[in-house]
Amino acid sequence: LCRRRVETRRTSGRERRGNDAPLRDRGTDADAGAFSGLDDLGRTTALDGASFAGVRAQRARSVVFAVDASGAMVTSLPFVLEELRRSVSALAPDQSFAIVLFGRRPTGLSDEAGVRVFPREGLSPASPSRKAEALTWLEAAQARGASNPLDGLLAAIEREPEVVFLLSRSIRRTDGRAAAGDWGPGREAILEELDRVNPIRRSIFGPPARAVQVKCVQFLEEDPTGVMRAIAEVHGGGEGSYRLLPESELRRR
Repeated sequence: LCRRRVETRRTSGRERRGNDAPLRDRGTDADAGAFSGLDDLGRTTALDGASFAGVRAQRARSVVFAVDASGAMVTSLPFVLEELRRSVSALAPDQSFAIVLFGRRPTGLSDEAGVRVFPREGLSPASPSRKAEALTWLEAAQARGASNPLDGLLAAIEREPEVVFLLSRSIRRTDGRAAAGDWGPGREAILEELDRVNPIRRSIFGPPARAVQVKCVQFLEEDPTGVMRAIAEVHGGGEGSYRLLPESELRRR
């Protein structure tokens, strides 16, 4: 009987220690579970890069997602944001990121410039808690107003990441007039402006290259002006920097 009591006390002690052990990691576990789809947290590093809808940037340590949140995206934005959540969730703790939402607002509103950014300045570390904040911030995103992709792209490049993912729908034709289309001044003027803010620079570590790669994902249908395809060819850093994503495929993802 005495031996049975001793064994019972030992067993209870082991059970208590077993139940107490996870408490040391509870803070980490709470962070990791703060938002869904993060079962791979801690298993990736910056060497795995970043991606959106199959367009990948290898070894990207910093990334900005520039997302069209204009009225033209009203039917597509929920699917785009879901894909964006997956991309943000997959970022590793040693990476940094930002999100730019662009879409002009009616004059007189507080964000009439039409560019909203998380975080407000610079880039955010891709820690579980900061990614959770970003996903919460995205919940308020609404498709409205006119598109202004050049403003969104310039705001993204201004953060000085290694890679920008430009996510926008088909751009209307431009003929050099400010009101002719979403890109305003036209293809050649846009490429000239991007060359000014993102020029080719010499490097002691390799061949001359641009500081920021711009990967373009275009939604719904091909742009007849070819602006986004041209941006990807000149600033994307290689093949696979442009993708057309029809709505039918977007809905299947």
